[in-house]
Amino acid sequence: MTHHRPTTVTLLTLVTSWLLCTAQAQDRTADPTGTWKWSFTTQNGDTINASVKLKSDGGKLTGAFTGRDGTESAVQDAVLTGAELSFKVTRERDGQKRTTTYKGKITGDAIKGTMEFVRDGEERSREWDAKREPGTAQAATASATGTAQFAGTWSWTFTPPNGQAIELRLKLKPDGDKLGGVVIRNENERPITDAQVKGQELAFKVIRERDGRTVTTKYNGTLSGDTIKGKMESDFSGQPQTFDWEAKREKAAAASAAGTWQWTLSFQGQDIEITLKLQQDGEKLTGVSSVSGGNEANIEDAWLRGDEISYTVTRERDGQKLTAKYRGKLEGDKITGKLTSNFSGEERTLDWNAKRVKQ
Repeated sequence: MTHHRPTTVTLLTLVTSWLLCTAQAQDRTADPTGTWKWSFTTQNGDTINASVKLKSDGGKLTGAFTGRDGTESAVQDAVLTGAELSFKVTRERDGQKRTTTYKGKITGDAIKGTMEFVRDGEERSREWDAKREPGTAQAATASATGTAQFAGTWSWTFTPPNGQAIELRLKLKPDGDKLGGVVIRNENERPITDAQVKGQELAFKVIRERDGRTVTTKYNGTLSGDTIKGKMESDFSGQPQTFDWEAKREKAAAASAAGTWQWTLSFQGQDIEITLKLQQDGEKLTGVSSVSGGNEANIEDAWLRGDEISYTVTRERDGQKLTAKYRGKLEGDKITGKLTSNFSGEERTLDWNAKRVKQ
């Protein structure tokens, strides 16, 4: 019996194949989610800090870019192919819209590539080296997986044999790796029990009393976007019966910042009364800000994203432009945050606590 030793060419082929497979596996598992930060130096010698928060939801990549002024801009045309990432950011400066295209390769918690833009009519590029903030990848991924992916209110209609249609709602609330909730019928709530989540599979039970006996309904379904589709099995008729179950997630009511807001700004021993009147169209905000009942100024760059609110006010005083940038969190009829302004001759940051006085 003859034994053949592997030739150098064979070994080289095997090693090369292994390296290619490893590289491909790394490309397939590249994770873009999380908060990525980087800095670069301008021609004037200024150091600019920037960041982008990326989130992958059902294969769709979205995110928000934060630049030198702290203002967020939605990323556009975000694409991830293997480990190759690209997206665009459009921002307005000096009355002109400027678009920067980011391209890079993800390796672990680093992205290396280029940022491309047009300046003075010429196409330019600069190296882009971003680092992922520790822990943000897991946080971003967790928000779209596990029990968190089932969070919200779900509704469906069930028509029993020879019966009338019943409107049902299911409110699910994640708590770590556990899932709690209630099923609502005619404003009557019943807690769910034995809730289990495996990947995108959901199962739970609802137990209630009916005509002196215990009725158990078992739900099993698979999540796809904002739909859970599966089966429900119940013994409400005395014998177990199985029916189709398809629940739709209700859209959360968008937060509203519309109305009249007031607060007092204390500065250098003076109390300044400020009124803000806001109108809202989706995420876009418009309105006016007035100081001590007069001197109105239109707000600029105003938006509401989730519960985060931001806008800028520019006023003229003694021939100078004074700018105040507001950033805060909206909670019902209250906004809590910070404002940064140069009205004192130097940039300062102060607390901002506003209350809605009129809807």
